[in-house]
Amino acid sequence: MTDYLIQFVKSLIALFIITDSVGNLPFFIGLTEGASTEERRKIFRSAALTGFLLLVVFLFAGTAVLDLFKVTLNDFQIAGGILLLLISVEIMLRGKVNIEHKEEVGVVPMGCPLLVGPGAITTAMMLLKIYDYPVVLAAIFVCF
Repeated sequence: MTDYLIQFVKSLIALFIITDSVGNLPFFIGLTEGASTEERRKIFRSAALTGFLLLVVFLFAGTAVLDLFKVTLNDFQIAGGILLLLISVEIMLRGKVNIEHKEEVGVVPMGCPLLVGPGAITTAMMLLKIYDYPVVLAAIFVCF
């Protein structure tokens, strides 16, 4: 029992650090500027649900999906980094991201790639190689 608890805590710490929930607060505040409290709650729930589902899907099917398209984890990380770079450049040039529908902010860019990007997906998949499914799944659940 103690081994599972230690594995769970290690997994939770790794996921909490890589998702950087606290560090993403300024992005959340900036992206939801002008939204009501209820709209912000909806966007927050949407971001958390998107991140959770994305990690769970990649936890169970990630390796198979990447193998199917002949994509390595390094390729995936590079593509995710490029996506984050493009979002950053857009924010720098325009001052903020052009968002037509506020409710979509919870999915992109908050849920993915800010909360769950290539780093979080890679971390979850690597944790799965070290620990059992229930341990990593519980850590993902608590993280979100």
